[in-house]
Amino acid sequence: MIMLAGISPRDFEYKKNVLQQIMKETGAWSLKQVEDPELGAGYLWRFIRTVGSIRETARASDLLRP
Repeated sequence: MIMLAGISPRDFEYKKNVLQQIMKETGAWSLKQVEDPELGAGYLWRFIRTVGSIRETARASDLLRP
């Protein structure tokens, strides 16, 4: 599962477009259920809550640190 996060709406849209291009070039596809806001939130919660340590998760703001 790939989760995208942006530090702004413009950043998120850019990352989403890049991912769509990569998917097109590699023949990958999206699971439409994961893109549904209601269902996607449940998937996200299930993947994050299984992480044993907060250090194993990433935040968009981490990208701004030197």
